Amino acid sequence: MRRMFSVGLAAVLALCVAGAASATTTIDLVFGGSPPTVSGGPNTVTLGAPGTVTMGVFMTTDDPLEIFSVTIAWDNSGTSAAGGTLEWNGINIFGTFFIFTPGIPGLGGTFIDNAAQRVYAFDGFQSIGSMVPAGTYQLGTIVWSAGSVGTTNISSVITSGLDGFLEPGNVLPTTLNLNTAIINVVPEPGTASLLGLGLVGLILAGRRKRA
Repeated sequence: MRRMFSVGLAAVLALCVAGAASATTTIDLVFGGSPPTVSGGPNTVTLGAPGTVTMGVFMTTDDPLEIFSVTIAWDNSGTSAAGGTLEWNGINIFGTFFIFTPGIPGLGGTFIDNAAQRVYAFDGFQSIGSMVPAGTYQLGTIVWSAGSVGTTNISSVITSGLDGFLEPGNVLPTTLNLNTAIINVVPEPGTASLLGLGLVGLILAGRRKRA
């Protein structure tokens, strides 16, 4: 099933051409897992190291879609992803949208690939008789584990051959907004306090030696 869907999506995307379209499709990455009140990015959160945070993956479209698929990528090997509380794939069956299992694994055959820093793939497709209707959908969640101090930039990306968005008639959306998120990891207050005391100790020791 998954292999057939992946091959079918790649074939449709390869054949489609952009035409007159009115749709705007937006992917928002929102910490806390709640629907976005204002679409945009980047969405930012600050954590103490080490720390975890849940991020919701949301799609908003103002026109029906035949197919949607997007991958989440990040740029810091000190941060890793785990499965969230929702599944990652959906299908609209005669007017009812269902979330079920992941549909497109990554190039290595996995859905969460921390070595490649990718989560594949939040996606859905039409069924006979209906499209994915216009609206806002929570495609899933990712639980992030940030183990080291630093910044992690998270992006929603189109992976060639795996991802894409199509309106009815194999038409690309006019506007595709792939918004981003940032995790800033800072030292825990206790660690920062110990570091400060250590610096004070070094300064006092240096003064004693000079005296």
